[in-house]
Amino acid sequence: MKTVRLLLVILLGTSAVLGAAQAKPQTSHGPQASGAQPSAQQVSGPQWRRAEREEASRERTIIQFTLRGKFLTAPRSETPNRPALLVSCVPDRHDQSEGKFSDAQLLVGAPLKIDYVEPLELNTGTSYLQKVTVQFRLNDAKASEKQWPAGADKSSASIPKDAVKEILRAHAVMMTVKEKNAGEIEMQFDMSDPTQVEKACGIGSR
Repeated sequence: MKTVRLLLVILLGTSAVLGAAQAKPQTSHGPQASGAQPSAQQVSGPQWRRAEREEASRERTIIQFTLRGKFLTAPRSETPNRPALLVSCVPDRHDQSEGKFSDAQLLVGAPLKIDYVEPLELNTGTSYLQKVTVQFRLNDAKASEKQWPAGADKSSASIPKDAVKEILRAHAVMMTVKEKNAGEIEMQFDMSDPTQVEKACGIGSR
C-alpha cells in the first residue's frame, strides 16, 4: 500500500514539472526571422537635410539643403567632414515651401587648386577669375569637364543653376577636383528624392 502511494506522489510531481516547462515562454536572442521588416534606419540612404539661417544684412531667411557624399579618393590634407552639396534658396513670403534658387556649392573641405582665368570682357585693368576645374559624371554617362567659380575659402566651388538641375535629375554623381599641391580628389554623391529641393528653390529638373 505504501508503495502505491509513493508511486502516485512521484507521478503527480513529474506532471507538475512538465506542465510548468510547457507553459514557460520561449525567449529568442538570435537574429530576426527572415520575414521581419528592416527598420527605417537600415533602409534609409543619404537624404537632403533642410535648415534655415537668417541673413541679417538683407533681412531675409535662407533655406539650405545639404546632401552628404563620400570620398573615393580622399584629400591628403586633413578633412574632418565628408564632401557635401549645398543648395540655398529664398522662400516665398506667403508659402515657405516654395521659393527661388539663390546659389549652390560643392563643399570639399580641403584646399583646392585654383585656376586663374582671364574673363571675356575686361572693364577696368586686368582682373582674373578664380576657377575650380571639376570633372563630373551623371550615372553612367561620359564625364564632362567644367570650370566653376572658386569659393571664398578656396575649398569649395559654386555650382551653376543649370548644373544643379542636371545633378538633381541623376541617381548618382561622381565629381573629381584637384587638391592644391597634391593629386586628385574623387567624390561620389548618391542622390535622393529631390522634390522638396525643386519646390523650395523653384528648380524644375524634369
